[in-house]
Amino acid sequence: MEGITLAYNSPFVEAVHMYDITPEDVHIDAPISNILLNYRPQNYIADQILPVVPVNKQSDLVPGIKIDDRFRTEETIRAPGAEPRMIHFHVTSQQYFAVNRALGTYATAEELANADTAWNTRQIRAELIYDILLLDHEIRVANLVTSGSNVGSYWTTGSSWTDWDNSAPLDNVLNDIEVTEQLRGYRPSKIVFGKTAWFNFRNSDQVLARLFPHGGAMAGGNRGALVNKPLAAELLEVEQVLVGGAYYNSAAEDATLALTRIWHDSVLYFWNPARPSKERPAFGYSFRWNVAGMPNTPLQGGGENAPPAPIVKTFPFDDKKGRQDMHVGYYQDEKILDKYLACLRTGVGSSQ
Repeated sequence: MEGITLAYNSPFVEAVHMYDITPEDVHIDAPISNILLNYRPQNYIADQILPVVPVNKQSDLVPGIKIDDRFRTEETIRAPGAEPRMIHFHVTSQQYFAVNRALGTYATAEELANADTAWNTRQIRAELIYDILLLDHEIRVANLVTSGSNVGSYWTTGSSWTDWDNSAPLDNVLNDIEVTEQLRGYRPSKIVFGKTAWFNFRNSDQVLARLFPHGGAMAGGNRGALVNKPLAAELLEVEQVLVGGAYYNSAAEDATLALTRIWHDSVLYFWNPARPSKERPAFGYSFRWNVAGMPNTPLQGGGENAPPAPIVKTFPFDDKKGRQDMHVGYYQDEKILDKYLACLRTGVGSSQ
């Protein structure tokens, strides 16, 4: 999939064009921020691939232990009265830089006057903005993890999965899992199917026969059975199966709608800890700058490890423009930390 770049503006840029506005006039809309914290459009999975990790600096180093040291065996016998054998761990580091991601919109005087409540108008606008921010996040992560240069190994599919009777997607996936595990010694914890890949995997005779050897509960043999994500995860012995089902409009502004799948006919295998950890290897994280006063301050009561929430900032009504501006933004960097904890299969929808 081709990368997409959306235009961003700092959430403070337009403030300099307004008259007599000081930082104290800008209002952080806490109720709407609470809504956005729990708001999630359908089919977005980016934060389940590269989990959001709060950080206290916009740019910093992420430490890690060399994988060699984690698997090197040492003599562990200790003689009476002697010190234990001392070993040394080599520390590696990578740098992140949290880029400002923000969008803004406004409500006109007429819209505010005709709305049931101004609060509802702002909520609707905030959700629309956040939809676009999350869409861009989904695209960035998809582009990142489906690039062959960002995984330990990748390969194309020799025989298309679209031939449900004769293809062997289960054999392909089981072999891919084994290859991924051998790169770093970690079995993939998650598998991400593009929507096309998932559609063909769940309908293939090979998968249905393994899960439903007696043909399933409905008439029509295997075709009456249904493979869902939990069943697939159990069959493949992974923690979770994800399906990327989000779409974006690839048409230019004012052109006819052209919906395109973000995740298509690829399958990603990767390992991340169940909870983000500096001490354990990880495929990658999304580092979000968490600083008081910035547009991603975590909400009160969320806990010190809670992901920072995007904050809605509303500005005073501008009589000259006849509108009230609203901005939503955050600072974040999506980072691959160890590409050898992941592998990628592409082109399952077409023979190579």
